[in-house]
Formats: sequence, C-alpha cells, structure tokens
Amino acid sequence: MSVNECVYNCDFAPLIVNSIRNAENKVEKLRRYFNIMKLLKLHKPVSIAIFLFDSIIQILYPDCTDSELITEFAHTFRFSLWIFDNENPRLVGYVLHHARRMRRNFWRTHQRRIDLINGCMICGTAGNVRKLLEYGTVLSFGFPLYLFVP
Repeated sequence: MSVNECVYNCDFAPLIVNSIRNAENKVEKLRRYFNIMKLLKLHKPVSIAIFLFDSIIQILYPDCTDSELITEFAHTFRFSLWIFDNENPRLVGYVLHHARRMRRNFWRTHQRRIDLINGCMICGTAGNVRKLLEYGTVLSFGFPLYLFVP
C-alpha cells in the first residue's frame, strides 16, 4: 500500500462510519459498504481496521441480528486484534455469540504467536477473558491450563 492510499484511507474511514451511523437502516448500509471497504483494502492497515471495527460494532450492537454479516465483518476487520485493545465484554460476547451461531472459531483464524487469552491478560483487557472462556473460543483444543480458570 502506498503512502497516498494510506492517507486517503485514513481520511475515508471516518466518513464511512458517519454514513453508517446516520443511516436509517444501518445494517443495510453496512452490507452495501462492506464490499467497498474490502475493495479499498481498509482492512489491511491494522489501525484503520481496528478503528472501523470498534466504531461500527458499537453502532450495530444490539440491533443487528444477522450473524453472517457480524461474523464476516469481525473476521475481516481483525476482531482478534481488537480484543487486545478494547476491554468490552458486552461487545466481545455479542460477536462471539454470532460467531458461535455461524460455527466460526476466531481462535483458529488468529494468526499471532500469542493466544487470545494470554494476549488479553498481557494487554490489560482481562475482562474479555471470561467471555472467551464462556463461548468456548479457546477450549476446542483442550488446553488444560484454561480448564481451571474461575
């Protein structure tokens, strides 16, 4: 990505968020913008992806019930990195609830060397750990250390 594209995308992301926030039908507006955001590669720069995810998921919560849209949006716009920066168990539970309905496991799509639970503990977002455990995001591989966390 060139410098010009990055500057353009940094300025464009808040406009997308405001457009979705001000729309009468926010879910339909996100559906229309989702492919455009992917074509513009707004999910590539981490800071823009996390900004878009954080802003838009708060707009959608709790009214959007389209599990496919929420799960695809969370996966594309780096939910697994957002969870390290934002301690919001309510939104984490919301996303994981929809991911479970779609049988999507964010643990398996996470590409960092550190797992989601340890990442949350290190980054100071320990409030998200309970939701990760509640929705079984990390227990699918049976790592015994996490089985005894209260």
